[in-house]
Amino acid sequence: MHGPLAYLHVAAALIALLSGLFVVFWRKGKALHRLLGIVYVFAMLQTNVSALMIYHLTGRFGLFHVFALLSMAYTLAGLAMPILRRQGWLNAHVQWMSWSYLSLLAASLNELLIRLPLHVNTPPCIFAVGAILGLSVLAAGLALRPRLRRAALRHAP
Repeated sequence: MHGPLAYLHVAAALIALLSGLFVVFWRKGKALHRLLGIVYVFAMLQTNVSALMIYHLTGRFGLFHVFALLSMAYTLAGLAMPILRRQGWLNAHVQWMSWSYLSLLAASLNELLIRLPLHVNTPPCIFAVGAILGLSVLAAGLALRPRLRRAALRHAP
């Protein structure tokens, strides 16, 4: 798949990967964390919106579109937490943004695996790889959740 939409999708995803990685490791609550967090949110929204416009694989709304909607929901929920600042907002922000970034990593790994010459080039194989990666990221996220929460709260202002 080539064209302006594909290039926009890939560029936004790369920006989200890099800014998200920095946000994960930078001291929380500081101005740079907030700035790069906003960059991450807008890049994720652009990635998800463009994903919802791509139909070359099946020609219709499919499983990957559902994942894009979930990823968008995680990102927007994570963004809402520091804005609304309800009780327990910091923990909720960490959880939603962790799932947002993990979903981005899963999608990136899926794209990488289907682009490598591993003969994962038919819709059933692509969906199988996506399902395996999705479940793997879910398991990793559940396992890392307590650690991510402790690390984020430790670095919080």
